[in-house]
Amino acid sequence: IDPPPPSSLMAADGSRRGDEKRRGREEIMEMAKEPRRGSEQDANIISRFLYLWMTPLMTLGHTNEIVMDDLPPVADDFRTQELVRRFNAANAQRQRKLKRQRRGGGQRAEAFSIGWDLYRMVTGQLWASGMFMLIYSICQVAQPLLLRFLIESIRDQRFDGIYFVVGLFLCQAIGAVSNQAHFHRAFKVGQKLRAVIIALVFQKALGVHTWQMSGWGMGEIVNLMSNDSQKFFELMPQFHLLWAAPLQIAVTAFFLISQLGVSALAGIAALVCVIPANVGLASVLDRFRKKHLPITDRRLKMCTESLSGMRIVKLFCWEMSFLREIFQLRSLEDRYISKEMTVFAVQIWMMILVPSLAMTITFGTYSLMGNRLDAATVFSSLAFFNVLRFPLMYMGTVVMVAVQTTVSLKRLNRFLALPSDDLDNALRSRKSPFEDRRSLHVEKQPEKQPEKQPEKQ
Repeated sequence: IDPPPPSSLMAADGSRRGDEKRRGREEIMEMAKEPRRGSEQDANIISRFLYLWMTPLMTLGHTNEIVMDDLPPVADDFRTQELVRRFNAANAQRQRKLKRQRRGGGQRAEAFSIGWDLYRMVTGQLWASGMFMLIYSICQVAQPLLLRFLIESIRDQRFDGIYFVVGLFLCQAIGAVSNQAHFHRAFKVGQKLRAVIIALVFQKALGVHTWQMSGWGMGEIVNLMSNDSQKFFELMPQFHLLWAAPLQIAVTAFFLISQLGVSALAGIAALVCVIPANVGLASVLDRFRKKHLPITDRRLKMCTESLSGMRIVKLFCWEMSFLREIFQLRSLEDRYISKEMTVFAVQIWMMILVPSLAMTITFGTYSLMGNRLDAATVFSSLAFFNVLRFPLMYMGTVVMVAVQTTVSLKRLNRFLALPSDDLDNALRSRKSPFEDRRSLHVEKQPEKQPEKQPEKQ
């Protein structure tokens, strides 16, 4: 008997492996039955905090390749139609409130802005992430205090140190869970804001007449949907640091002064000097950003026009001219990007250097004043300065992203404030032109009988 051809062997081997993968996937899904595998909205509260709702999907991905059918459906509150509906509801509520205020007190008209409407759309999740950020900040500040009490308990040979050990463990555990819960909800808010901004820009671009879009080309619109919407997504995970970081700095400074006395003011003064430096760097970054974005818009417009008219470009041999122009814009854009990165590097350098310098100045001043450094004071003070290091290191990044987001919000407001026709309302309110009385109606007329020609003799 002749052996089977190699192609049939490969086909049989492939089908056998496919059957094994299919059976493995079915067995795993039978073991981990969920209403929706990997779906957060169907999970209980413990599963949401510990992310147990991802276990079935992770187990499936460990043994088999995940395909689109294995992923859970998009949650209802993440669908673009629902997000746009919530934004329109928030905008309509604000417009009604402004109308009532104008009728009552004659308030002057405000400039168009979508900032408050975006805030009202995600108020619940934004406040929830802020609550978890507050819990995380409390746990961070409480750990140096518990460490001081633990060292004093060991020094005095007391037996209540076990309570402080348990407190340190609970602060670490609760702080870690709260921090991840804050980031998870903040990223979800950022995704929603990015999605609704892209939808609003796309809807406005379809409803605005060409003659009304003076100064707004295809490159600018693409930049709004890609870069400017991305800034909101980048800001949300760090948004609550705008109030949590100053709060941590103030509370930690209070405990340092109560612990080290007047000598702590020397280190705190070194930290305070960072604030005006950050403000100055943020203003410089804002100026670079305003010059950078128009160049990006011009480059994207040039790329879009060259791609859309590629046939004309090829016929007239304009490839090198377009490439030269695009590369010149890109080189000019790279200059501003390098300047922005330089400012960012200076901010990071200051945030890393200043806390160490502040600790050195504080302990040096404390010793020169004739005070004695003991273990409880030193280690708890070092822990407090480590708490200060985190908000100070990220404060520069938060300020930079907040400035960029403010610039993007102003650009979005200018584009969305363009007059446009709501096609849906127009179709609902206006009659069809074929139903207008002035329109021309063509009715079927009776056919005329052809006249008989006289017969020729």
